[in-house]
Amino acid sequence: MRKTYLKTHRIRLVCGRRLDWGACELIIRGHSSAVQSVVVLADNRHIVSGSSDNTVRIWNVSTGEEERVLRGHSGEVTSVTVSPDNRCVVSGSFDLTVRIWNVLTGEQKHVLRGHFGPVRSVNVSPDNRHIISGSSDKTVRLWNASTGEEEHEFRGHSGQVYSAVVSPDNRYVVSGSSDKTVRIWNLSTRKEVHVLLGHSGSVYSVAVSPDTHHIVSGSSDKTVRIWNASTGEEVHVLRGHSGLVSSVAVSPDNHHVASGSWDKAVRIWNLSSGEEDIPRAFYFGVFSHRLIRQSPCRVWILR
Repeated sequence: MRKTYLKTHRIRLVCGRRLDWGACELIIRGHSSAVQSVVVLADNRHIVSGSSDNTVRIWNVSTGEEERVLRGHSGEVTSVTVSPDNRCVVSGSFDLTVRIWNVLTGEQKHVLRGHFGPVRSVNVSPDNRHIISGSSDKTVRLWNASTGEEEHEFRGHSGQVYSAVVSPDNRYVVSGSSDKTVRIWNLSTRKEVHVLLGHSGSVYSVAVSPDTHHIVSGSSDKTVRIWNASTGEEVHVLRGHSGLVSSVAVSPDNHHVASGSWDKAVRIWNLSSGEEDIPRAFYFGVFSHRLIRQSPCRVWILR
């Protein structure tokens, strides 16, 4: 079983209005073990982090102070996300569970059980109705966000599922796996629509552009690939990283792709042309990152 971790327990917040090194920096400390995942609340004032210390923590962006510690997981927390309505935090863990928490109180609302392997990825659908989770048990599972009940199990991958997301229009589920494929599923019919072939290594991260026209994937083959979401055809292969690409994101304006790699670099690419937009990479030792909607901030997790 592959285990990813960060060598330090810090979160770095970089602020700036351009896609370069920003004007200010805040390093947040508090976790006692590796930070695996971060996400920013819609208010842009709070950060949620998940760690190998088995906790989920909520932080104040302005002060860097810890506001809540969410305890309940018995294994390392590999993925965290926040519901679009900003009311719930969702976390996935090596304890095989997905958990839903109240943002304001820190109370645990539901424990979602069903996976037979570590949960690698969690996300909430844009309409707030569903939670999607990907696991080492080779499945993607769909849960009712209100009740915590499992609604469907997507099967098709022959390897661990490292990343699973719901498209912005709530029509599709997209997943990436150690079987080297990206798969697209119809959320209404629950049927597999496309299998995207091209990567020669495990797919660790997938993202869908806000306009839903493109899918972006990052892989251990050191490439970022852009796909046509409708046809499943490969549009661009982005080469430049010298290590495993562990995280990808698309900017809210659909113009840029950001990728984070084990080569300790973050690279910014033009989505349309596939060219690198900024001639130099940012070397932070990046495991994961987020581009924050309608905010000048970027969050980097340091290795």
